[in-house]
Amino acid sequence: MTLEQLLVKLPEIRTSIAEILKDHRAQARPVPAHGFKRLPLFYPPELLRETLVVVVDKVPVPPLTRMGFREFEEFENGDLDGITYVRLTSSKWRLACRLRVAPWAR
Repeated sequence: MTLEQLLVKLPEIRTSIAEILKDHRAQARPVPAHGFKRLPLFYPPELLRETLVVVVDKVPVPPLTRMGFREFEEFENGDLDGITYVRLTSSKWRLACRLRVAPWAR
């Protein structure tokens, strides 16, 4: 796919991401509400308060192959642990559980 073709599809991609955000907004909570012990070691408190997290069974991705991006089929069908759109992070349960572990625990 060329850059020109990508630019033509960009509004459709943005619309798809907006739908994902809308669909998950009600279940999302700020990062500190999840009890992630390690993230405050790396990110400023303001960013963590403004970033929302939703824990999901399957990480949502735009239907890129349906939009003509055949080269993203593996990504679209992959077993992602998490993804961030704007200030909403979708995380699978297994990643959320690992992030809740204290920094000294292994």
